Amino acid sequence: MARGKQDKIDPAVLKSALILIVGALAVVFDTTIVSVALHTLAARLHTSLSVIQWVTTGYLLALGIAVPLSTWGLQRFGGKRLWMFALTVFLAGSVGSSLAWDAGSLIGWRVIQGAGGGLMLPLLTTLIMQAAGGKALGRTVTVVALPALLGPILGPLVGGVILTHLSWRFMFWVNVPFCAVGLVLAARFMAADTPSFVQNEAKPRLDVPGLILITPSVAAIILGLTNAGRSAGFGQADVIIPLLAGAALYGTMLLLPLYYQQVRGVSALTAGVMLVPQGIGMLLSRSAAGRLTDKIGARTVAAAGFAIVALTTIPFAFAGAYTNAWLLALWLVARGFGLGAVTIPVMAVAYLGLDRQQIAHSSVLTRTTQQIGGSFGTAVLAVILEAAVSAHPGDLPAAFGVAFWWSVAFSLLAVLLSLWLPGAQRDDDGPPCAAASPEPAARSLLREPPEPGKIGS
Repeated sequence: MARGKQDKIDPAVLKSALILIVGALAVVFDTTIVSVALHTLAARLHTSLSVIQWVTTGYLLALGIAVPLSTWGLQRFGGKRLWMFALTVFLAGSVGSSLAWDAGSLIGWRVIQGAGGGLMLPLLTTLIMQAAGGKALGRTVTVVALPALLGPILGPLVGGVILTHLSWRFMFWVNVPFCAVGLVLAARFMAADTPSFVQNEAKPRLDVPGLILITPSVAAIILGLTNAGRSAGFGQADVIIPLLAGAALYGTMLLLPLYYQQVRGVSALTAGVMLVPQGIGMLLSRSAAGRLTDKIGARTVAAAGFAIVALTTIPFAFAGAYTNAWLLALWLVARGFGLGAVTIPVMAVAYLGLDRQQIAHSSVLTRTTQQIGGSFGTAVLAVILEAAVSAHPGDLPAAFGVAFWWSVAFSLLAVLLSLWLPGAQRDDDGPPCAAASPEPAARSLLREPPEPGKIGS
């Protein structure tokens, strides 16, 4: 088959993706909406930044802990039933969060949200990548990553509007329409797939000891990080290096809205508007990153993306209360361009040469790394920022400068880590290609009429 034809995304894959993305938008918007609300939540719930950041950290930890269950659940219950169950759990967590009465209860409901999202995100990726059948991985990942790219644009903006004109509780009611529509679409259009253990006559086993151990282990790591930060324990290289990639991508998402609100003194709505350029930059690099990943491989694209992220974070380390807002907006566009260039190849490379059954396991590993890395990044930079504020009393720009410099360092070291990613693959005829090309299976995700001659199949 001609290479150009192989690189096109199957229309059936796009249809499947649309059904799943509607529900997934609730998870992504929820994360980005809350990012601009930490300052407000700390004030309204009468608690500190180090406590309220657990609204984000606890959510991300729950995502990371729930992710490994998605492969077992997919095999045991099938994609449709697991997707609808996870969406229902996320909906319950959203309603509960809106009714929270203090910081502790809000964190608890956010953990329930995270558990539902932790099942949804790898399942979203698995079902779409299985439908793609290994073809045009770079371009397919641009579809999978679309919710993550839209979130930074619309999430902070919606969050700012809510915090300015409504109660903070409405941040979580925003999720309800996405969850409701997502459930209707899934019930109506997703095929009732047969769990794989029925087909293979081997019931999947859940690793209960592993599941029991991972929960306190991950929580203990985060608690240790917090205590290490308070006792100046981050100076050890063996503490810093494992946290770099998560901190580089996720940690600064905590710093930026806080910088605009605390240093520049703007409202949550204005902070949301000021963060929109970063999301626009991510969208601008989406298509190019997908094409380049298919053409030249993940290594070069990811390294270049991390380098852009590092360089465009530096201006914020020097920014003060009166730095030109338009200039910072331009830097945010460039920073978003780098973030988009990182996201696509890092996701795509995880699926190189995998068969249909292996894709689910790869989704779990990828999402676990992203979510636990994200919780590390937010926890680390929250503690760094709090320590910097204590070390620079009355000088918030200097304190934020310290935190942004740490973010720059994480990104630069991530450039080195990305050199271990694979370059372009080559097929039998010689030209570079991004992945093997097993037959697509998009038909299995949608309720479609059977092919002629296969009635009753």
